[in-house]
Amino acid sequence: MEQIGLACIPSVKRNFDKTVDGAKETYPYNAGNWNLAFLYGWGFEFSKGHTKKFYIGIQYLKAFGNHGSKTLNTAEARMDFSSRASSLSLSVGISFPI
Repeated sequence: MEQIGLACIPSVKRNFDKTVDGAKETYPYNAGNWNLAFLYGWGFEFSKGHTKKFYIGIQYLKAFGNHGSKTLNTAEARMDFSSRASSLSLSVGISFPI
């Protein structure tokens, strides 16, 4: 069985967050902060006769939304950031009668 789909996260974190602790300012960068991704996968079910034995699924995710170069400008420096995200997963299921 072939699986194709899109994943969407409508409310992702900002790329940069400013945190002030006394006189110190920090700017954490949320790498891999995607909001849209393409999913593709295959599923295989193994059986003997009418009895289902087990299932194996392989899925791949490639993020392409909200990526690219980001720039942070502060009074002290200018910094450029970039990130990419992808995922590969394997799922296994065992069938048993109830």
